[in-house]
Amino acid sequence: MKHALDLGYNFFDTANGYSAGTSEEYLGKALKKNVARNQVVIASKVYFNEGRLSRQAIMREIDGHHFLRWRIIIICFTERMRENCYQFVSK
Repeated sequence: MKHALDLGYNFFDTANGYSAGTSEEYLGKALKKNVARNQVVIASKVYFNEGRLSRQAIMREIDGHHFLRWRIIIICFTERMRENCYQFVSK
């Protein structure tokens, strides 16, 4: 992680669907240990579901009515990544 930052990379992309969420845990631990939060941009996203990419299915994932997506977002940014949660939704 530090080597990537030394090379100029500062954007890290992850999702709950990557390795069943463990990628978020690894990223969070690495960033918390070695990197000032203001040095990086972290992105996470909704993984495909039974409704695919319909607006209703995506909003259900975000709102937490299906697969407890809201809880997953909070876990991602507070427990897994040890960071604040900012939610951006395109309408």
